[in-house]
Amino acid sequence: MTGNMRKSICFLLICTAAICCFLPNSAAQAAGGQGKAYVVVLDRIAMEDMIAIQPPNIMHLVDQGAIALMNTKVAGSRNPKSAYITIGAGVRATYAGGSHLAFNAGELYNDEIASTRYKQSTGINAEWDQVVNLSIPQLIRNNADQDHDIYIGELGRILRLYGIKTAVVGNEDTDDVCSRNVVSLIMDDEGKVPLGDVSKNVLIRDVERPYSLRTDYQKLWNETQWFSKQSDVLVVQTGDTYRADEFGQSTTDAMLAKYRRQAMMEADAFIGRLWGSIDPDKDMIMLITPYPSAKALARSNSLTPFIAAGKGIEHGWATSSTTKRTGVITNLDIAPTILGFFDIPVPSSILGHGVDSAPTDKTPEQLLAFNDKLVTIYSQRPTLIQMFIGFQLIVLLTAFALLQFKKEWSPYALPFLYSITFMPIAFLLMSLWQRNDIFWTAIGLAAVTAGITYISMKLLPGWIDRISFSSLLTAAIIIWDMLFNGASLIQGSALGYDVIAGSRYYGIGNEFMGVLIASVIVGTTALVQKCPLRIWNYVLPILYAGVFYTLISPNIGTNVGGAIAAFLGFGMVMALMWGVRINLNSAAAMAGSLVVILIAVFYMDSLRSADMQSHIGQTAGILREQGIMSLLGIAARKISRNIYLIRYTIWSPTFIASFAMLLFLIYRPVGVLKDVLDEYPVLANGFKSAIVASMAAFLVNDSGVVAAAMAMIYVAPFLISLIIRRYGGDRAYEH
Repeated sequence: MTGNMRKSICFLLICTAAICCFLPNSAAQAAGGQGKAYVVVLDRIAMEDMIAIQPPNIMHLVDQGAIALMNTKVAGSRNPKSAYITIGAGVRATYAGGSHLAFNAGELYNDEIASTRYKQSTGINAEWDQVVNLSIPQLIRNNADQDHDIYIGELGRILRLYGIKTAVVGNEDTDDVCSRNVVSLIMDDEGKVPLGDVSKNVLIRDVERPYSLRTDYQKLWNETQWFSKQSDVLVVQTGDTYRADEFGQSTTDAMLAKYRRQAMMEADAFIGRLWGSIDPDKDMIMLITPYPSAKALARSNSLTPFIAAGKGIEHGWATSSTTKRTGVITNLDIAPTILGFFDIPVPSSILGHGVDSAPTDKTPEQLLAFNDKLVTIYSQRPTLIQMFIGFQLIVLLTAFALLQFKKEWSPYALPFLYSITFMPIAFLLMSLWQRNDIFWTAIGLAAVTAGITYISMKLLPGWIDRISFSSLLTAAIIIWDMLFNGASLIQGSALGYDVIAGSRYYGIGNEFMGVLIASVIVGTTALVQKCPLRIWNYVLPILYAGVFYTLISPNIGTNVGGAIAAFLGFGMVMALMWGVRINLNSAAAMAGSLVVILIAVFYMDSLRSADMQSHIGQTAGILREQGIMSLLGIAARKISRNIYLIRYTIWSPTFIASFAMLLFLIYRPVGVLKDVLDEYPVLANGFKSAIVASMAAFLVNDSGVVAAAMAMIYVAPFLISLIIRRYGGDRAYEH
């Protein structure tokens, strides 16, 4: 062998080694004895079904692993097809009309071989043993129009990239419809699954069951055993719970309950058999319900059971960094959990986080009670908010009309104006007494509001004291709840966020964010107005910095839009107190400081592990991967959401009415607003700063009109009250 030949061989070996270093490392792990991941789909059931029927093998799985409620939200309207597609994409996605049409490549569809129809649609060949989704082009096209990036089949694509082989078995076919949505859960971006059988081979005719069909569990077991030997991830669709639920409109309640029980107990036996055949130290099994039952949806319960057991899953309630709520995960967390099992990094294209377990001695029955509470919050929220907004509008408009036409009667509006500012406290405390009957919940809200209003008006001597007390008490309760109470009052409030809606799971929502910022600004400036001491020049910056940190911290408030609004509002207060002129230079300095702080917060959160990051850190990761242009998509989504809410939300009237009345009061009664602001110059600065913060919240949040409307609670009622005191008199309510 010549020297040149030896050098060439060495060079080739080095290149081969270098290429191997860049190949996905999990492929080697899978080939070298890595455990398997099993996903068993038990569709159209609710937690109450599981607790009522008590299937023994499933409950044993709960004892061995973790259980949770899963949010099933999708892009657009709720739809079972979208539910499966969302899990496979790792982001909220929507369906295509034929997305349930998936077949074995050699199966017939409309007298044509499925692989032929698939190639006609995609131009891609399909192997005989593959499973194909015929609507993949339409799915990609439909999701390209959403306001966020959606990559259909992202889970399957990544698993294929890392050499992890996937398979799917089972279907939800009825007598006249091929329902194979399960393929959307594990297919890749080409709409293919490497192995599987979703044909009617796994079904058996049974005239005593819905649609005269049921799953042949012996065949399903045989195919499960066969495909598990050839794959690393196996998805099994049990099917009968779906057929029972779909048949619900065609049968009696008693027969539906019978069919549902039969379906669950037969699936339970299969699950027990599967659990007994795997190695819990190496393998993982997940039971998921992608879409709720019709009965659950009828009572506004779109949360479904989730159970996981096996490698890395401790006994307890499941959770994830997506929700940071023990006992709650989302459908976006399924894909990251599967990827994490194989030590595959989760890309920014997938928004969920891996499921973890939190040790607890709570029972599944307590999880059901938690589910019922979440349903109550979700169901009562619209009505309670409508009542709240309606009360505000009636009081504000009545007080304004009395000032214009019957000023001698206007003092009678003062207690009602003042009570508006205590209503956020009542909403915070409602989680302590909320009842399933909305009547008693509303009575409780009214009683707490009236009680605090009456006591404070009796005990406090004047309006500056009342303004300071109401505002600072509200701010103190919110901050205490966030820092020391795990935000449980916010989470249990109709003005907070709720798990079923799925817009936010932790931190501070836009409603209480607007309340906190405005109440802190108005409350502190009222206090300074009452006690004008130099020490406030040093105390207020520290206080404001603490509130700002509470809002922006990834571990507490996690509200970037709120932090921006607070920074501008607090900055304006201090600038006016220190005599700094509000001009272009001071505004630029404030904006520059804000940008530096935001960059630091985003960067620090992005350094944490993926499971610890909030959406702040995730956004930083998206920026790193997709560049600065990705901000345009985020901004476009927020603007689009704001425009929609301005047009359709019930918050718009109170926000617009508050501003319109304040503008009108500049001119009539003539000079009275100016006189009030001149009488209380420091508090006037607070009102101005709160309005600035309100406008900022409106502009930088994707539901900004909500935050802005809530912030105005601590401006419009107080200003009108001070005008009534000066112009109409309030001797009946002032000591």
